[in-house]
Amino acid sequence: MNKQSLPLVSIVVPVYNAEKFIKETIDSIFDQSYKRIELIIIDDGSTDNTSKLINELIINKDNVLFIQRENKGLVFTLNEMLDLVSGAYVARMDADDVMQPDRIDKQVNAMIDQNLDISGTQLIQIDESGKKCGAVIYPLEHEKIVLNMVFASAFAHPSVMMKTEFLNKYKIKYDESFGYCEDYELWTRMIEMGAKTANLPTQEILYRVHATQKSILTSKYMLKQFRFIQKRYIKSQGKLSIFFRALAQIIVRGNINLGLKSIYALLK
Repeated sequence: MNKQSLPLVSIVVPVYNAEKFIKETIDSIFDQSYKRIELIIIDDGSTDNTSKLINELIINKDNVLFIQRENKGLVFTLNEMLDLVSGAYVARMDADDVMQPDRIDKQVNAMIDQNLDISGTQLIQIDESGKKCGAVIYPLEHEKIVLNMVFASAFAHPSVMMKTEFLNKYKIKYDESFGYCEDYELWTRMIEMGAKTANLPTQEILYRVHATQKSILTSKYMLKQFRFIQKRYIKSQGKLSIFFRALAQIIVRGNINLGLKSIYALLK
């Protein structure tokens, strides 16, 4: 197929103090087998050598937009990038992760073949040295994703691809009120609006795990925001019926403790 007949994919990468990993990240984007891409990078006020490295990496590269500015925060930056995309699809990427060479090609095919509005992939976890240290499995089919979202995000944020037409139709942006779980809030809202979803069965992202992440993920602020979104989502999906369907699925998988914790949180 002629390159120009392929849909353009806008890959958006928010960056902040990522000098240690940014070269590996950008190299993995330029090495994609799918070539009809534009790369949008915003340096959100880095205080290290991130911008210098990026400028060196993008020399003589086509279809790259690089913006340097003062720090405005991740969610503001994500929304700014959504305003800049011109592709039919928007692919997220973090500044310290690595794409597998066929990630974009596989996701574009899935988006077209299944007429999806959101797709994600499975993850391989790597440590700061790049050594594999785990994996994360996400549900594949739309119905299971809808149920899974009751208890946790069913997508890995840096693996997500979204249909630009759907975003524009509903004027969808990240909500800055939910800075600790902006992705979970966005996915639940898109599902509430009728988005068709799926996850690829293949591991297309090498996801960097840092020592500081655990404390952030368990912070009381994040949990408070999560519970608010969770209750709103359950209400939008038919009140408690979806909760008990999802709870049954979790108990069948043997995670009774998670189920009991969720019941307690919703009854508070």
